[in-house]
Amino acid sequence: MKNLLALFLLSIIMFSCSSDDSGDSGNSNLPCSIPTLVITDEGHSSAFISWTQGEASSATIEYGEAGFSLGSGTQITSAQSFDVNDLQSGTDYDIYIKASCGNGGESDFGGPFSFSTLQCIPANSGSAFQITNTGVLINYNSGSGESFQIEYGPTGFSIGSGTFKDIGNEIPVQITGLTPDTAYDAYLVTHCGVTPSIYSQVFQFTTDTSCRTPEFFDPGFIGSTFVELTWSSPETAWEIEYGSVGFELGTGTVLPTSQTLTTVDGLTPSTTYEFYVRSNCGSQGFSNFVGPLVITTQQ
Repeated sequence: MKNLLALFLLSIIMFSCSSDDSGDSGNSNLPCSIPTLVITDEGHSSAFISWTQGEASSATIEYGEAGFSLGSGTQITSAQSFDVNDLQSGTDYDIYIKASCGNGGESDFGGPFSFSTLQCIPANSGSAFQITNTGVLINYNSGSGESFQIEYGPTGFSIGSGTFKDIGNEIPVQITGLTPDTAYDAYLVTHCGVTPSIYSQVFQFTTDTSCRTPEFFDPGFIGSTFVELTWSSPETAWEIEYGSVGFELGTGTVLPTSQTLTTVDGLTPSTTYEFYVRSNCGSQGFSNFVGPLVITTQQ
């Protein structure tokens, strides 16, 4: 009986020691604490992720659109803070984080933490003005995106096959090197990272012939029976056409001139007229008309 009791006590001691040894081994792998996560610099397709956890050698984040199930998102493991660059614009996201500690343990996932990317607002309302034989100025309403371009080409070109010009924050945009007497299509293109590029409605313009169109067509002194008209042009001859408000070009009175400051007289007092001017380039033909200037003579 004494031998049986001694054997029972020895078994209890050995089991207790074995349990203590197992507990010590488990203590070296206890989970570390969840990192502190900070999300900053949210852009149209990116966000900057930083984290702190004094024991951690690295951290794993998992992210996805708001409401995603943990385990189905995108995971990144990093030893330092980093950018996430594959996000959709104007989208709500959730993000989880866990630490990997030097003793081989891991924390639980903490989260979700939430953030939103910036909305992509396309540039729009493109229009062309100050059109010459080889150039044009493009005006537009700016948007909110990572970058902007104009794509242009001869009328009917396929989107993606035209000529691109980066425009940044430049308003208006000057385009040069065009072909005279050619019809063009143009689009404003807004880029927001991985979000598909957004194209504006097409807008169109036609370059002058090699004969260049006058610019800065303005009135000078206005009398009761005459008006002064002025413009700027590199050509050497022009013609003015004028008539009562609403007249059709080709039916008005034509006045040839070689001066960029020209007086039109013989007018009727207290009468409203429309005036146009175009360059006369001889064998190269005429430029486009500029106008109308709507002017009422004095009494």
